Amino acid sequence: MNQEIIGKFIKQLREEKGWTQELLAQKIFIGREAISKWERGKTLPESKSLEQLCKVFDISLNELLCGERNTTKNIALDLYEDSKKIRKKFKILFNITILLVLIMLFYYFITQYKSVKIFTISGESKNFQIYNGLYIKTNEKIYLNIGEIINNNHLKINKIELSYLKADQEIPVFTSFDTNLLIVDYYGYNEYFNYDKNDLYLKIYYDNYNEIIKLNFTQDYLNNKFFIIKNFRISKNDVLNNNIPDNEKLINKIKEKFDYKDNTYKFIIESNTNQIEILYNENTNTLLCNKLKNQQLKEEYYLILDYNLITYTNYENEKINYSFNYDGNFNCTFGTCNNVKSNLDSFYKILSTILS
Repeated sequence: MNQEIIGKFIKQLREEKGWTQELLAQKIFIGREAISKWERGKTLPESKSLEQLCKVFDISLNELLCGERNTTKNIALDLYEDSKKIRKKFKILFNITILLVLIMLFYYFITQYKSVKIFTISGESKNFQIYNGLYIKTNEKIYLNIGEIINNNHLKINKIELSYLKADQEIPVFTSFDTNLLIVDYYGYNEYFNYDKNDLYLKIYYDNYNEIIKLNFTQDYLNNKFFIIKNFRISKNDVLNNNIPDNEKLINKIKEKFDYKDNTYKFIIESNTNQIEILYNENTNTLLCNKLKNQQLKEEYYLILDYNLITYTNYENEKINYSFNYDGNFNCTFGTCNNVKSNLDSFYKILSTILS
């Protein structure tokens, strides 16, 4: 169906009648501008106007749409065939679009699935502990933050050095005079991390000494889920079945009940063979709990109140030495944590004695 041919046919029919565009417009109740556009092939008449034109010119709709009288063409069949071709082209285009979308989704999946990994970093030496360290790895960048370096004996740190082992040789990676070490690496550039992260070590220099801490990486997150389901936070009581003391309340009770000497508050709980010695240092805001049996140190709890961090050591078994924070997440940050709950229960019983 060609609108230019239809327009010329309308003009031919009008001129055969000797009508002006204005007169034809009056007969079919439409504006003259519309007649002009039809005849110039700019637009096609609407269905109502087509009926009026067929009536005033005494022709069939098939003749009008074919642009000639007594035509043998079947315009309805032509329109059907044209519609089939359009539907076929649309179907092909639709299938191509769906295929491209699937290819893009597949590409995104294979490049992004499990592409973000987050690890927590921990480690300890004789005088230092690493707490709240983070290692984040993506397809484009790697972030490493050592976190807090907890100084158990208040030593002055001169510098820290990150290094890794290669063929039993220590290779320095980064040196900093600031303990807040943050490294951002880009693939294809410096590439600090073109080696196994499990071979990373942190060397801490203080006075004329240094200590090396093996960095332990524990995977905390991996983007391997198609659907994210909200997890409700587990309360502290659900985890420990204890009422964790509020730090401010605990400190007030300590100051009220403990003996004070040389910036340290001291409290002793004794039985026939056992003795518990609790020391609170106001300057460092730390609580040290020593459990002795027959005057020999057996267990030690070291609580850093500013970080909600506890370090537990069992001196009868050197392997049991770990740290954990007692917020709602209950993360074991270092060591073997199989007996955490029982040891925590014991420690909170001691604290409840202070708070009673």
